[in-house]
Amino acid sequence: MTWGTAGTKSVKLTYESGPCDQEVIKQVIVEDCDEIECGLISVTLHQESDCYSSTGILNVNVCEACGTTYPITVYYKYNGVAQQAGPFNSDGNILTNLPPGVYSEIYVVDSKNCKTNFVGPVVITGEGVPQTSEETCPETECVITDKLESDGKTRTFWIPGLPVLSDPRFKWVTDGRFTVNENGTAQLTGQIVSVVNPSYGFNVTIDLKNKKTWNQWSALGRNYKGCTDNDPSNNNYYQQWEYYEIANTSKLVGTGSFSGTLNLTHRPSDLSYGFQIGQGANVFNCDVPGVSAWFFYSGTINGQQKSGSGDINGLGGCGNGINDPSPEIPVLTCPPCKTVECTASLNPTNLGYPTENCEGVNCSVTYTDSYNGTCPKILTRTWKATCSNKIATCNQEVIILDTQKPTLNQKPADVTVECNVVPNPPTITASDNCGATVTYNEVRQNGNCLDTYVLTRTWTATDICGNTDVHTQKITVRDTTEPTFTGFPADVTVECNSVPGPATPGGSDLCDNSVTITYLGETKANGNCADNYILTRTWKAEDNCGNTKTKSQKITVQDTTKPVFANVPVDVTVECDNIPGPGNPTATDNCDNNVTITYEGQVRTDGSCLDSYTLTRTWKAEDNCGNTKTATQKITVRDTQKPTFTFVPADVTVECDVVRPRHSNGYG
Repeated sequence: MTWGTAGTKSVKLTYESGPCDQEVIKQVIVEDCDEIECGLISVTLHQESDCYSSTGILNVNVCEACGTTYPITVYYKYNGVAQQAGPFNSDGNILTNLPPGVYSEIYVVDSKNCKTNFVGPVVITGEGVPQTSEETCPETECVITDKLESDGKTRTFWIPGLPVLSDPRFKWVTDGRFTVNENGTAQLTGQIVSVVNPSYGFNVTIDLKNKKTWNQWSALGRNYKGCTDNDPSNNNYYQQWEYYEIANTSKLVGTGSFSGTLNLTHRPSDLSYGFQIGQGANVFNCDVPGVSAWFFYSGTINGQQKSGSGDINGLGGCGNGINDPSPEIPVLTCPPCKTVECTASLNPTNLGYPTENCEGVNCSVTYTDSYNGTCPKILTRTWKATCSNKIATCNQEVIILDTQKPTLNQKPADVTVECNVVPNPPTITASDNCGATVTYNEVRQNGNCLDTYVLTRTWTATDICGNTDVHTQKITVRDTTEPTFTGFPADVTVECNSVPGPATPGGSDLCDNSVTITYLGETKANGNCADNYILTRTWKAEDNCGNTKTKSQKITVQDTTKPVFANVPVDVTVECDNIPGPGNPTATDNCDNNVTITYEGQVRTDGSCLDSYTLTRTWKAEDNCGNTKTATQKITVRDTQKPTFTFVPADVTVECDVVRPRHSNGYG
């Protein structure tokens, strides 16, 4: 909800469905009029994670006063993948040991299934401890320590025959230093003192030469001094030792109560045994690394000429099999883990170069990259140092994140359209700092008819870390257009005997492929006679959304056809004494079944004599719409018959004086 002004506001939350039916009233202080939602108050992700451990913490604070009830379940997305945790009976530090990455859409669902607002995204970055190579630098300086004797004293040197001292053992003041050189020489240096009187001592310089492996040493016919051990598996330690010869430049220079110098040479003189160094090489203990050697000495101590022989037996040293307490310095130290945005340069100038730790050793350093995962995308950069015949590697890990949301480039607006012009979904692209994909989804919600519905189209731009930009377009589809008729009969004027039956028109619609056509019947408007009238026929077309259209055909029915006579007497010629009476013709009509026949009499036309003339007889046929037709018969009357005497006197012979006169009728 929003307010137009800041200040103290009263918020009433009403849950009206499901298990959340309740009302909560809360007073809130609005400072900047932002939208305020109840439930989840805050989420804090403590960013304390590195590349090799997961120490990020999700701290959730819920609003109990808003009606949130325990237990609660926390939902979130880690690098775009949905996760959930819980249920929890309290808020606070809900999740621990979270790895680096992007956490988004964090929300809480309580025991009533009430859901809070979303929080996020939040990023946990990584800061790792630098990795080092397993390969160590060539051991150039190692530690030689005293060994423990059976009487509880420690010593490294045994030098009998010296003045004053009753015990020939000497120990280091500080541990001796054993330095190895690449040219096959070495040197043991340090200060030793008497185990019974520390005021007597020497500065030690033992120079060694001609370093050999066991194979090289034994090839010269030389041997070794073995340690004393009942374990048969220790019998081959000597094969891993390194062997030196003591150079004639070696010496012991007196310190404290001793003055003078003792010069040292190799013992035995035939070099059958050497200055040996390695696991169990101290002769007395096979379980620890050490050194052992024999030497001759000669020189002046406190003004006295002294000569004799002694030995060295100590712990530690350098060489094969010597692991402790000699120092192990890795050849390479890689740059520490780094978290970068996907747009960052992956050049070593930006991500860092490894450190070469070996002094005086020239190495060629290269790297190769491999990738794993998508978000976080892990770059493992393997650095390789090639130092003569020695190769050392270490890994640098880079966490690549994409914390920037993509942006959809086109966002179509909501529209209302007719069902026949629903737009096709456009192809929408997205802009992102590191690339994003766009997915499309469409949901249809039907309305009250087939072609009335709502399309909800959703485009989602998602980058590799699950950051999204979502746009929804609502398309309200409606059908408000009435259908149209097809094959509709035209208005016509017909004779009364040719009235057509009702037609069967079709229908078309913008969206409905099966329009319903209903014949609503006809109405008749009478004219001036029985067979003159107008028929109005009406049809209704209706689509599947109830849009209708009605249309009528007007049929004008008329009777313009005259009746037709039948049985009209034919024209005749008759004798004057044989004139026929008037005949009785009949008539038919295209529509009237009861044609009126009227005899209109005859007309005499005189001829050349009294009994020679013409009679014209006329009949009129009339239908019920006043259409009439006349028929005539012509009778030609003539007198072609000679008269016939009715009395003819018989022939007589008389005397001339008795001739009688004619009768008045012509006969005599």
